[in-house]
Amino acid sequence: MDVSGTEQLSLCIRYVDIPDLQAPVLREDFVGFIPINDQSSENLANVILQRCDELNLDMTKCVGCKDTMGQQICRSFKWSSNKN
Repeated sequence: MDVSGTEQLSLCIRYVDIPDLQAPVLREDFVGFIPINDQSSENLANVILQRCDELNLDMTKCVGCKDTMGQQICRSFKWSSNKN
């Protein structure tokens, strides 16, 4: 929760960048803060997937996830290529 009392989710994305077919580089970028009203793992997963969709990220290329609240959120994701 921020100082204004708004509950927020901080979203970062880690990925492998292969610039000009050179050596792969592991990157992690801050995407932003997302205001949330419902802290359930299902809602947080939906909020993350919606933001990834807005960013035109191909979730079929996602190979995993990490969150600071354990694996509850990660289990809520429903990817066609990753059924953990």
